[in-house]
Formats: sequence, C-alpha cells, structure tokens
Amino acid sequence: MQVVEGRGDFPVDMLRYDHAFCMTPIPHPNHPWYQRTFRVVVAFAPRYSPTTDRWESFGWKVLPYPLSNRTIDLLKQRVRNWRNQCHRCQNNMVAVAYAMSWFNTDLICCDCEKEERGHPDFNLARNTLRYSFSRGDYDYQGIDWQGPGPSTDSSMEI
Repeated sequence: MQVVEGRGDFPVDMLRYDHAFCMTPIPHPNHPWYQRTFRVVVAFAPRYSPTTDRWESFGWKVLPYPLSNRTIDLLKQRVRNWRNQCHRCQNNMVAVAYAMSWFNTDLICCDCEKEERGHPDFNLARNTLRYSFSRGDYDYQGIDWQGPGPSTDSSMEI
C-alpha cells in the first residue's frame, strides 16, 4: 500500500493501470473542499508498484513513505466494515462526501465534520495529529472523540 496525494479529479484510470484499488475514500466533486489537497491510500496487487511518473502526469504524487502493518490492518478493517454510513451518526453517505475525523480514524459525514470543527478540542486534535506525522508516526490513532463537549483533560497543549 502507498499513499497518493493530489487535488481535484482523482485519476481513477490509474487504479486500472497500476492494478490497484482505493483503501480510503476518493474525493467527491460535490464536496465543499474538493480543491483541497487530499491523501488517498491505494493498495497495489502483488508484484505491482505505482508508476509514479504517470501519477504525477495527473497532478497526483505517490508519497515516499510506506504504511506500517498496523496501519494497513486498521485500514483493511475499516474497508471490510464500510457500509456507506457515517461511523459517528450512522447516516447514509452514498451520495454525499465524507472525510476522516481529526479525532480518530472514523469516516464521517459533512454534518459530523462541521460538529467536529466546532469542538473545543478541535485544534488540539488537529495539531496533535500533525505533530505525530511530522515525527514520522503515521500509526497515530488520534486523541479520540468523546462527544460534542470538551475532553476531560482539555488543558493539554501541543
């Protein structure tokens, strides 16, 4: 598995070309933040590797860091359990966009994402995740979602 990063139209044809499939959601054109940079985890068939030059010709790049076995197992579990429902509110998400939570590994709908962004601990969750990535810890699972109120220890700073 590798992580590809880009914005705008996801090059779906690259999945066929590289004998691959997505392990995380592809950005939806109707998503309000569609032009932001997205990261998508792509699994390649055995004996195949990404054709990085071709990905770059579509404006997407293959990131150099591989995922750990722990992260791969977690993503496989998420894909197996995916039922086109928001992991937090259980609303159907077939025709809507969704995102990964900053608080944990939930795939959430736009309404839950808005609620999350208004959470008192949102900046703590976002900064903690960014800090862990900057140290190369791509297995970070988040500070966990405790509901709409502040966490029990909101004095933490990052």
